[in-house]
Amino acid sequence: MSLDVLCLRPRIDFERANALPAAELAVAYHAPNDAEVIALMKQAHVLVIPAVGPKLNPEIFANTAVKLVQVTGAGLDRLDLPLLKSMGIAVAAYLLQLSSAMQGHDSIVAADFPPTFIVIALLSLVAPLLHRRLPSDAGVAVSGHGVK
Repeated sequence: MSLDVLCLRPRIDFERANALPAAELAVAYHAPNDAEVIALMKQAHVLVIPAVGPKLNPEIFANTAVKLVQVTGAGLDRLDLPLLKSMGIAVAAYLLQLSSAMQGHDSIVAADFPPTFIVIALLSLVAPLLHRRLPSDAGVAVSGHGVK
């Protein structure tokens, strides 16, 4: 059997998101702890793993055909929340949760992203208007610009 992709996520995750791979790809779906995983790693060219869960045993990568590992999904508990918040990403995460809840979804699905992106785009369009109120030398003391 020739195997293109070994996916350590359940097939149902992709079915729910209407994101199944192309039919010409040979994909095997297994749990990370399935006994067949090590043998399948010797055949698969791509490994797809969830972002959550325990670290994979490095031994499964010995003598494999894998050329690419794709990590899918993200859990907030696995991210640097203070850093993301400083970058405005915490707002996006909140809006994504809000979009999901307003559409009646039990968990975040692909349909929750477009409304979130629209709100973030609108916020980005409004930000320059708010910044125009600042004096032209705002931030000079902390940025080093204009200091001689």
